[in-house]
Amino acid sequence: AISGGQREESITVDPTNPDHVAAGANERGIGSTQTWYISTDGGRTFTNGILPNGTLTVPGTTTTLMSDPSLDFGSSGQLYYSALMHGGTGEPCTLFVSETANNGTNWTDPANGIVAAGSTSPSVCQDKEMMAVDRANNDNVYVAWTPQGGANDQLVVFSRDLNGVSDGFAFSAQTVLSTLGAGLNAGCLNQGADFALAGNTMYVAWTSFCSGFGDNAAGTVYVTKSTNQGGSWSAPVAAATLNNVDFTSLGFRSRSFP
Repeated sequence: AISGGQREESITVDPTNPDHVAAGANERGIGSTQTWYISTDGGRTFTNGILPNGTLTVPGTTTTLMSDPSLDFGSSGQLYYSALMHGGTGEPCTLFVSETANNGTNWTDPANGIVAAGSTSPSVCQDKEMMAVDRANNDNVYVAWTPQGGANDQLVVFSRDLNGVSDGFAFSAQTVLSTLGAGLNAGCLNQGADFALAGNTMYVAWTSFCSGFGDNAAGTVYVTKSTNQGGSWSAPVAAATLNNVDFTSLGFRSRSFP
Protein backbone atom coordinates (compact mmCIF):
# COMPACT_ATOMS: atom_id res chain seq x y z
CA ALA A 1 0.00 0.00 0.00
CA ILE A 2 1.08 3.58 -0.69
CA SER A 3 -0.04 6.41 1.56
CA GLY A 4 -1.96 9.07 -0.31
CA GLY A 5 -5.18 9.64 -2.17
CA GLN A 6 -5.39 7.04 -4.93
CA ARG A 7 -8.59 7.35 -6.98
CA GLU A 8 -10.10 6.75 -10.42
CA GLU A 9 -8.23 3.47 -10.75
CA SER A 10 -7.83 1.61 -14.05
CA ILE A 11 -6.54 -1.95 -14.45
CA THR A 12 -5.73 -4.15 -17.42
CA VAL A 13 -4.38 -7.65 -18.05
CA ASP A 14 -2.04 -8.54 -20.93
CA PRO A 15 -4.04 -11.00 -23.09
CA THR A 16 -0.81 -12.63 -24.27
CA ASN A 17 0.35 -13.22 -20.68
CA PRO A 18 -2.24 -13.33 -17.88
CA ASP A 19 0.50 -12.88 -15.26
CA HIS A 20 1.26 -9.44 -16.72
CA VAL A 21 -1.04 -6.97 -14.98
CA ALA A 22 -0.98 -3.17 -14.90
CA ALA A 23 -2.94 -0.47 -13.12
CA GLY A 24 -2.94 3.28 -12.77
CA ALA A 25 -4.48 5.78 -10.38
CA ASN A 26 -4.66 9.45 -9.58
CA GLU A 27 -2.05 10.04 -6.91
CA ARG A 28 -2.73 12.89 -4.53
CA GLY A 29 -0.19 11.84 -1.90
CA ILE A 30 3.00 11.89 -3.98
CA GLY A 31 3.37 14.78 -6.38
CA SER A 32 -0.34 15.04 -7.30
CA THR A 33 0.13 13.06 -10.50
CA GLN A 34 -0.34 9.48 -11.75
CA THR A 35 1.05 6.32 -10.18
CA TRP A 36 1.52 3.20 -12.31
CA TYR A 37 1.55 -0.32 -10.87
CA ILE A 38 2.88 -3.33 -12.81
CA SER A 39 2.94 -7.01 -11.85
CA THR A 40 4.60 -9.89 -13.69
CA ASP A 41 3.37 -12.59 -11.30
CA GLY A 42 -0.39 -12.34 -11.68
CA GLY A 43 -0.85 -9.57 -9.13
CA ARG A 44 0.97 -11.22 -6.24
CA THR A 45 3.53 -8.41 -6.18
CA PHE A 46 3.68 -5.04 -7.91
CA THR A 47 6.31 -2.48 -8.75
CA ASN A 48 5.14 1.12 -8.96
CA GLY A 49 6.28 4.58 -9.89
CA ILE A 50 5.20 8.06 -10.88
CA LEU A 51 4.22 8.62 -14.51
CA PRO A 52 6.65 11.30 -15.74
CA ASN A 53 5.48 14.66 -17.08
CA GLY A 54 8.25 14.74 -19.67
CA THR A 55 8.21 18.05 -21.51
CA LEU A 56 4.43 18.41 -21.58
CA THR A 57 3.12 21.79 -20.44
CA VAL A 58 -0.46 23.04 -20.20
CA PRO A 59 -1.40 26.67 -20.92
CA GLY A 60 -2.61 28.80 -18.08
CA THR A 61 -1.34 26.50 -15.33
CA THR A 62 1.25 27.13 -12.64
CA THR A 63 1.01 23.70 -10.99
CA THR A 64 -0.04 20.54 -12.79
CA LEU A 65 -2.04 17.52 -11.74
CA MET A 66 -2.88 14.34 -13.65
CA SER A 67 -6.24 12.56 -13.69
CA ASP A 68 -8.39 9.97 -15.45
CA PRO A 69 -6.07 7.01 -16.13
CA SER A 70 -6.96 4.45 -18.79
CA LEU A 71 -4.55 1.62 -19.64
CA ASP A 72 -4.26 -1.14 -22.22
CA PHE A 73 -1.59 -3.53 -23.48
CA GLY A 74 -0.17 -3.72 -26.98
CA SER A 75 0.39 -6.94 -28.89
CA SER A 76 3.98 -7.35 -27.65
CA GLY A 77 3.40 -6.55 -23.99
CA GLN A 78 3.89 -2.79 -24.29
CA LEU A 79 1.77 -0.79 -21.86
CA TYR A 80 -0.13 2.26 -23.12
CA TYR A 81 -1.29 4.78 -20.52
CA SER A 82 -3.66 7.69 -21.22
CA ALA A 83 -4.37 10.49 -18.77
CA LEU A 84 -5.13 14.19 -18.45
CA MET A 85 -2.72 16.90 -17.37
CA HIS A 86 -4.38 20.01 -15.93
CA GLY A 87 -4.08 22.82 -13.45
CA GLY A 88 -4.91 22.64 -9.78
CA THR A 89 -8.48 23.84 -10.33
CA GLY A 90 -9.20 21.60 -13.33
CA GLU A 91 -9.33 23.43 -16.64
CA PRO A 92 -7.67 23.50 -19.04
CA CYS A 93 -6.95 19.77 -19.46
CA THR A 94 -4.66 18.19 -22.07
CA LEU A 95 -5.23 14.54 -23.01
CA PHE A 96 -2.18 12.42 -23.82
CA VAL A 97 -0.95 8.86 -24.25
CA SER A 98 2.41 7.55 -23.01
CA GLU A 99 3.93 4.08 -23.50
CA THR A 100 6.45 1.84 -21.80
CA ALA A 101 8.05 -1.20 -23.39
CA ASN A 102 10.01 -2.21 -20.28
CA ASN A 103 7.49 -2.31 -17.44
CA GLY A 104 7.82 1.29 -16.36
CA THR A 105 11.59 1.74 -16.52
CA ASN A 106 11.19 4.21 -19.39
CA TRP A 107 8.14 6.06 -20.75
CA THR A 108 7.61 8.01 -23.94
CA ASP A 109 7.30 11.76 -23.47
CA PRO A 110 3.62 12.73 -22.97
CA ALA A 111 4.28 15.79 -25.13
CA ASN A 112 4.83 13.43 -28.07
CA GLY A 113 1.49 11.69 -27.53
CA ILE A 114 -1.00 14.55 -27.22
CA VAL A 115 -4.46 13.44 -28.29
CA ALA A 116 -6.15 16.81 -27.68
CA ALA A 117 -4.74 19.93 -26.03
CA GLY A 118 -6.53 22.01 -23.44
CA SER A 119 -6.85 25.73 -23.99
CA THR A 120 -7.61 28.91 -22.10
CA SER A 121 -9.43 30.94 -24.78
CA PRO A 122 -11.91 29.34 -24.66
CA SER A 123 -11.27 27.29 -21.55
CA VAL A 124 -11.40 23.62 -22.59
CA CYS A 125 -10.86 20.50 -20.53
CA GLN A 126 -10.51 17.25 -22.50
CA ASP A 127 -12.24 15.08 -19.94
CA LYS A 128 -13.20 11.53 -18.95
CA GLU A 129 -11.34 9.62 -21.63
CA MET A 130 -11.07 5.90 -22.20
CA MET A 131 -8.52 4.20 -24.44
CA ALA A 132 -8.29 0.91 -26.31
CA VAL A 133 -5.39 -0.67 -28.20
CA ASP A 134 -6.37 -2.67 -31.29
CA ARG A 135 -3.92 -5.54 -31.06
CA ALA A 136 -5.47 -7.22 -34.12
CA ASN A 137 -4.79 -4.15 -36.26
CA ASN A 138 -1.21 -2.98 -35.82
CA ASP A 139 -1.74 -1.74 -32.25
CA ASN A 140 -3.89 1.18 -33.35
CA VAL A 141 -4.66 3.37 -30.33
CA TYR A 142 -8.24 4.60 -29.97
CA VAL A 143 -9.38 7.29 -27.52
CA ALA A 144 -12.89 8.60 -26.80
CA TRP A 145 -13.69 11.42 -24.39
CA THR A 146 -15.81 14.50 -23.65
CA PRO A 147 -14.47 18.03 -24.15
CA GLN A 148 -15.80 20.45 -21.54
CA GLY A 149 -15.93 23.82 -23.28
CA GLY A 150 -15.15 24.82 -26.85
CA ALA A 151 -16.82 23.81 -30.09
CA ASN A 152 -17.47 20.20 -29.02
CA ASP A 153 -18.60 21.03 -25.50
CA GLN A 154 -20.20 18.02 -23.71
CA LEU A 155 -20.11 15.83 -26.81
CA VAL A 156 -18.43 12.42 -27.11
CA VAL A 157 -15.53 12.62 -29.54
CA PHE A 158 -13.02 10.11 -30.92
CA SER A 159 -9.43 10.15 -32.13
CA ARG A 160 -7.11 7.40 -33.34
CA ASP A 161 -3.43 6.78 -33.88
CA LEU A 162 -2.58 4.16 -36.49
CA ASN A 163 0.26 1.68 -35.81
CA GLY A 164 0.68 2.61 -32.16
CA VAL A 165 4.05 3.64 -30.82
CA SER A 166 5.94 1.82 -33.59
CA ASP A 167 6.07 4.92 -35.78
CA GLY A 168 5.48 7.54 -33.09
CA PHE A 169 2.13 8.96 -32.09
CA ALA A 170 0.07 11.08 -34.49
CA PHE A 171 -3.54 11.28 -33.33
CA SER A 172 -6.24 12.26 -35.79
CA ALA A 173 -8.53 15.26 -35.56
CA GLN A 174 -11.60 14.79 -33.38
CA THR A 175 -14.61 12.96 -34.81
CA VAL A 176 -17.84 13.76 -32.98
CA LEU A 177 -19.74 10.53 -32.25
CA SER A 178 -22.71 11.65 -30.16
CA THR A 179 -24.40 13.84 -32.79
CA LEU A 180 -24.01 11.56 -35.81
CA GLY A 181 -27.76 10.98 -35.94
CA ALA A 182 -29.53 14.15 -37.17
CA GLY A 183 -28.65 16.44 -34.29
CA LEU A 184 -28.98 13.67 -31.73
CA ASN A 185 -27.79 14.63 -28.23
CA ALA A 186 -26.97 18.23 -29.13
CA GLY A 187 -27.21 20.29 -25.94
CA CYS A 188 -27.01 17.18 -23.73
CA LEU A 189 -24.16 16.07 -21.49
CA ASN A 190 -22.59 13.02 -23.16
CA GLN A 191 -20.04 11.31 -20.96
CA GLY A 192 -18.55 7.99 -19.91
CA ALA A 193 -17.40 6.78 -23.33
CA ASP A 194 -15.98 3.25 -23.33
CA PHE A 195 -14.84 0.72 -25.92
CA ALA A 196 -15.45 -2.87 -26.89
CA LEU A 197 -13.51 -4.54 -29.72
CA ALA A 198 -14.84 -7.65 -31.45
CA GLY A 199 -12.82 -8.78 -34.44
CA ASN A 200 -12.82 -5.86 -36.89
CA THR A 201 -15.81 -4.17 -35.25
CA MET A 202 -15.29 -1.45 -32.67
CA TYR A 203 -18.09 -0.24 -30.41
CA VAL A 204 -18.24 2.92 -28.30
CA ALA A 205 -20.92 3.39 -25.63
CA TRP A 206 -21.70 6.44 -23.48
CA THR A 207 -24.47 7.96 -21.38
CA SER A 208 -26.41 11.04 -22.52
CA PHE A 209 -28.14 13.28 -19.96
CA CYS A 210 -30.53 15.78 -21.53
CA SER A 211 -32.41 16.96 -18.43
CA GLY A 212 -29.58 17.50 -15.98
CA PHE A 213 -27.72 14.89 -13.99
CA GLY A 214 -29.07 15.20 -10.47
CA ASP A 215 -30.07 12.17 -8.45
CA ASN A 216 -32.54 10.00 -10.40
CA ALA A 217 -32.19 12.10 -13.57
CA ALA A 218 -32.99 10.15 -16.72
CA GLY A 219 -30.14 9.09 -18.98
CA THR A 220 -29.86 7.11 -22.19
CA VAL A 221 -27.00 4.81 -23.13
CA TYR A 222 -26.05 5.09 -26.80
CA VAL A 223 -23.82 2.81 -28.86
CA THR A 224 -22.13 3.46 -32.19
CA LYS A 225 -19.84 1.16 -34.15
CA SER A 226 -17.08 1.28 -36.73
CA THR A 227 -15.99 -1.55 -39.03
CA ASN A 228 -12.98 0.28 -40.50
CA GLN A 229 -10.83 1.03 -37.47
CA GLY A 230 -12.54 4.30 -36.66
CA GLY A 231 -12.50 5.70 -40.18
CA SER A 232 -16.30 6.08 -40.15
CA TRP A 233 -19.10 5.40 -37.70
CA SER A 234 -22.73 4.31 -37.64
CA ALA A 235 -25.48 6.54 -36.32
CA PRO A 236 -25.79 6.04 -32.53
CA VAL A 237 -28.47 3.63 -31.33
CA ALA A 238 -30.22 3.92 -27.97
CA ALA A 239 -29.32 0.71 -26.16
CA ALA A 240 -30.66 1.27 -22.63
CA THR A 241 -32.02 3.83 -20.21
CA LEU A 242 -30.92 4.50 -16.65
CA ASN A 243 -31.56 6.83 -13.74
CA ASN A 244 -28.51 8.69 -12.54
CA VAL A 245 -27.20 7.94 -9.07
CA ASP A 246 -25.93 11.16 -7.48
CA PHE A 247 -24.45 11.09 -4.00
CA THR A 248 -24.79 14.78 -3.14
CA SER A 249 -21.57 14.84 -1.13
CA LEU A 250 -19.57 13.89 -4.23
CA GLY A 251 -20.87 16.63 -6.51
CA PHE A 252 -19.70 16.50 -10.12
CA ARG A 253 -18.12 13.05 -9.75
CA SER A 254 -21.56 11.42 -9.44
CA ARG A 255 -22.55 10.66 -13.01
CA SER A 256 -23.62 7.18 -14.04
CA PHE A 257 -21.51 5.74 -16.83
CA PRO A 258 -22.72 2.92 -19.08
